Amino acid sequence: MSTQPVPTPDRRTRQGIAAIAGARSLGWSLISDALAPPGSQLVARLRSGEFVEEMRLATSWLGDDAGRFLDSFMSLDVYARRAARRTGEQDLEDLRAEYSRLFPEGPPTVRSAVRDMAARCDEEADAWGTGDHERAKRLRAEQFEVLESDLVDSVPRWCVWLAEDSRVALYRSVARLILSYLSVESGRDFDRLHFSD
Repeated sequence: MSTQPVPTPDRRTRQGIAAIAGARSLGWSLISDALAPPGSQLVARLRSGEFVEEMRLATSWLGDDAGRFLDSFMSLDVYARRAARRTGEQDLEDLRAEYSRLFPEGPPTVRSAVRDMAARCDEEADAWGTGDHERAKRLRAEQFEVLESDLVDSVPRWCVWLAEDSRVALYRSVARLILSYLSVESGRDFDRLHFSD
């Protein structure tokens, strides 16, 4: 049995894969933003609906499978719609109080793993965009190794804890977003396993 070399993807294919890697990076980056200590910029993006629209953009490449994010999107939409009844200062105060209660030691370690995944996806997008498909494939394989070694064993339990312990809808939504992203990236159904309401 002889093996044939895999042909180099054409320019259009490379651009499409680069766009998907960029969208995946955007999603991980948005999750990282939501896990940072709350500031007025995050609150403004949540209240205006910009945050959820960016998240929709980051998952649009999934087509019908983006439906797994629907619960999180609906919760974030509610957050934006209720902005007319509350001030940004009230929202910021509530988020800061809840963040301090949930993460008294500062940003959770999950945030650094999420930021790392965003950076890895950016590198992959850049490699596909410049036509270095061998590097791009290697980077994607490394992402999968990191998911398997660093995230799939501990992050689902952490997300379940966050969803159950949080008193603020944003952090319950973030837990679902992370598990949905982890499901998409790993090919497993963590979100449906842990959050099948």
